[in-house]
Amino acid sequence: MALQGTLETFSVPEVLRLLAGTRKTGMVAIDGDRGAGQVWLHEGRIVGARSAHEPEGGVESVLFDLLRYEEGSFVFESDAAYDGDAPDDADVETALGAAEELLEEWNEIAAVVPSLRVWVSMAPTLAADEVTVTADQWAALAIVGRGTSGHRLADELGLGELDGSRRIRD
Repeated sequence: MALQGTLETFSVPEVLRLLAGTRKTGMVAIDGDRGAGQVWLHEGRIVGARSAHEPEGGVESVLFDLLRYEEGSFVFESDAAYDGDAPDDADVETALGAAEELLEEWNEIAAVVPSLRVWVSMAPTLAADEVTVTADQWAALAIVGRGTSGHRLADELGLGELDGSRRIRD
């Protein structure tokens, strides 16, 4: 089955729900204003996903990224099999629900960190007399102490866009 269209006509959730409801197997390739992404399905369940901004993310993180595509196109290839090591197995509705929750969180994060293009550096003063940090926070602070971009911070910590922006916000 060949299915293709634009994201202006059918959103990513609509396409995935259609394919899940008809228990299709194959890959949805999305090419949009934020890059490219793929979602593999087996009998209507998600078995793998990748995207430009969440290359190492789980299904929910990748779907979160794809939900942010405003323009672009998609094509469903029914003969494409997932080539990853250990396939995920996720219900489309459950994964979309989790991705939509991440999107809500993103809107809060974006109010503080609009993108990873920001320059990040240490503040000259603290709001409190003492601060306790975790090991993960210390790793980020060590990078920020040199002054860095949000992209470089995320890259050095091996984080995608969402987790990198979370770390900057925190």
